[in-house]
Amino acid sequence: MDVGAHVGYYSLLAAKLGRRVVAVEPVRDSIERLCHAAQLEQLTQHISIVHNAVEDVRTRATLRQSGHNQGDSRVELLVCYVDFC
Repeated sequence: MDVGAHVGYYSLLAAKLGRRVVAVEPVRDSIERLCHAAQLEQLTQHISIVHNAVEDVRTRATLRQSGHNQGDSRVELLVCYVDFC
C-alpha cells in the first residue's frame, strides 16, 4: 500500500518487481500522471489506484495545494467532538 502515492514512484517500483500495489492519492493531477506511467510501463494489472485521502477518523476534509510545489499538498480535517457540536 502506497498512501500519499503522489506520481507513484514507489508504486511503480513495486509493480515492476511483480508486487500487487494499492496506491492512494487525493490529488487528481498526480493520479493522472500515475495512471499514464502505469499504462506506459504496462503495469496496470499490478496497480489499483484509489482517489482519496486517508485519516484515522471519518470526517469532512479540505485538500490544500501549494501553487508553487506540486508535491506540497495537505489534507485539513474538520474535527468535531461530540461535546462541542
